[in-house]
Amino acid sequence: HKRLRVDAADAARLDSVGILCEKAANPQPHARAALALDITAVLHLSVDRISLLQGILRAWQGPISVAIYASDDYLGKLDWLLDNIDDRTSPVAVHIVFVEGPFYPVNFMRNVALRAVQTSHAIMLDVDLVPSLGSYKALLQLLRVPRYAASAIIVPAFETDSYSTIKLDEKEDAVHAWRAEQIR
Repeated sequence: HKRLRVDAADAARLDSVGILCEKAANPQPHARAALALDITAVLHLSVDRISLLQGILRAWQGPISVAIYASDDYLGKLDWLLDNIDDRTSPVAVHIVFVEGPFYPVNFMRNVALRAVQTSHAIMLDVDLVPSLGSYKALLQLLRVPRYAASAIIVPAFETDSYSTIKLDEKEDAVHAWRAEQIR
């Protein structure tokens, strides 16, 4: 078994942010009884894409569950992540899955991140997809409307050539950005 090696100071930080070291095993979903009405952003990535989390940590104001595929050699990159999690008020569950074999285990990684969800709803995000600022609160408000509470919600996604945030708070903002060819 591989182990995450940390000193005493880092161990306290790891405990406070919920780091879970996973070895490739069969993840089992938690029982879903009486979960709080809330939405957890669920995503997975390889450690070389960890810098892409910055936008998601900034934009998504609710709980996050992320599975990171890493080898012992790259665990030092997690310092950046731990520093950014310290500033959040919503929980972030980080799960380390150690590299085994030549292929990225997409389904396994998704299931590891999903199994930690302790809210009534989850939104699956690709690490390249940064949610709009305020989307967490908007989706949560929508779920409080009884006719939508048990619905699947399709969230529109737009592509941009820029990594800067484009404000799309209203439909008119999206139409303007579309016509200006800022998004597609």
